[in-house]
Amino acid sequence: MQIGILIPNISLGGAGLVAVNQVKYLIRNGYKAKLLTLSGKSLGVPSFKIGLNFPLPLMKTSFPLLVNIIWGLNVNEPDVDVIIAHGIASILALRLKKKYGINYINYIHHPNSFLHGKPIHEREEVNILGPLAILPFKLLWNKKDLAQRDLKSVREAKYNFVNSWRTLRLLINIYGKIKASVCYPAIEDSFHDVMPKLENKENFILYASRHVKQKGFHLLPKIFSRIKSKVKLIIVGKTTSITKSVMDEFERLGLSSKVIFKPNVTRRELLEFYKKSRVLLYPAFKEDFGLSPIEGMATGCIPVAWKDGGGVEETIQDFKTGLLAKSYDVNDFASKVDLLLSEDNVYSSILNEAKIFSQKFSWDLHIKKLLNVLKNG
Repeated sequence: MQIGILIPNISLGGAGLVAVNQVKYLIRNGYKAKLLTLSGKSLGVPSFKIGLNFPLPLMKTSFPLLVNIIWGLNVNEPDVDVIIAHGIASILALRLKKKYGINYINYIHHPNSFLHGKPIHEREEVNILGPLAILPFKLLWNKKDLAQRDLKSVREAKYNFVNSWRTLRLLINIYGKIKASVCYPAIEDSFHDVMPKLENKENFILYASRHVKQKGFHLLPKIFSRIKSKVKLIIVGKTTSITKSVMDEFERLGLSSKVIFKPNVTRRELLEFYKKSRVLLYPAFKEDFGLSPIEGMATGCIPVAWKDGGGVEETIQDFKTGLLAKSYDVNDFASKVDLLLSEDNVYSSILNEAKIFSQKFSWDLHIKKLLNVLKNG
């Protein structure tokens, strides 16, 4: 069985990482798999360019997304037996099914709620469609028509997997009664291989997410300024238009000397930062799932996040696998970080339980669940 993992753009943070790892671990489990993408990038796994890849200077992957997914032009036939479609690519998967008879399942990180009412996340439409969400490019597609095709692509899928129970509830609210269940994403074996110990930790805390407000990046200066322990903050993650203003705020607060800024690191470099950091700052708002906290649990970089009803509450159990702060209370968030930095007994008790819990998030287990549906329906 040849399996195609379909995603428009593999640079979409955690979603892209999940898609690439699905290919990698399907192959490791003895199956033929490849990435189907509009971007032409592969990140070291077999790939196939599913459609037109002619990005305009200001539109990047939005132009092929417009041509191939929204307009349905120039779609190449992939040599696969079944497709796993990520995100808005479900619309393209339905098109491929009708044109070439290829069955598909969806892997949904969050529903495309911007098409069906109030968006779940800030700038959701822009994050998914890029410049296509901004006039005059927005005039090139019809929101009502795209919403109908999105509904159809989810309802007519062979099956729908989602990354958390939170996402499943949101999905059912929008799409109604559908065939769907939770299949948690996983972390790479290199993170599971780490055997974290308190004595190996240094005076570092870590932020390892994209530099966007949805991930709470803009709150880092306020949080860090309220942490009393003597510690340095390592910041990694993809830079954005708000990166400079946040770094300028660290400068204004006189904290720049305590911040180590290392954007766009390799996975190996990221793992080393996790291994030496004691606490992971994860101030994301109503996160759908969140891979970083699981990576932190596996490496002894204990996560602190908001208790705001997000998907992280399915993995961060307060004082067991991490700590949860009062919603958007930066003082409480900072105090939770200080607790992990100053109380070795609290840190160590969470460290042991978090490591055991993180082992549930194995790619082999994830792939086994996918294959059960692909082979048996």
